[in-house]
Amino acid sequence: TRLFQQHLGISVRDYLEQLRLVIAEQALLQGQGAEQAALAAGFSSPRQLHRARARITS
Repeated sequence: TRLFQQHLGISVRDYLEQLRLVIAEQALLQGQGAEQAALAAGFSSPRQLHRARARITS
């Protein structure tokens, strides 16, 4: 974890969340609904996806 943070400048948790957001965004662009996109990206619900998106944009 320390080396990951040192080399990439972000935590493993933040990296995984960003990766999941990219997957969800791609699913949304392909026409999937919010619930399908959230589940496909590994979020437990559309609400969790929304909260992750809010953290990135704020």
